[in-house]
Amino acid sequence: MVVSVNGRPVDVESGCLLHDFLTGQKVDPDRVVVEHNQRIVPQSEWAGIILQAGDVLEIVAFVGGG
Repeated sequence: MVVSVNGRPVDVESGCLLHDFLTGQKVDPDRVVVEHNQRIVPQSEWAGIILQAGDVLEIVAFVGGG
């Protein structure tokens, strides 16, 4: 099935959990904010969200500088 990640189509397995998807993408949970279908999702809820075809994810990483 296909979900949108930061505006790009990505194939994921049916029944994939958001947490598993992010882990597979090597996302550092301490450095990102995840929006699922226009809702910011706390990290504590990642393991309870099953991705569905057509879902829209926005993953925003914190960037430090000085």
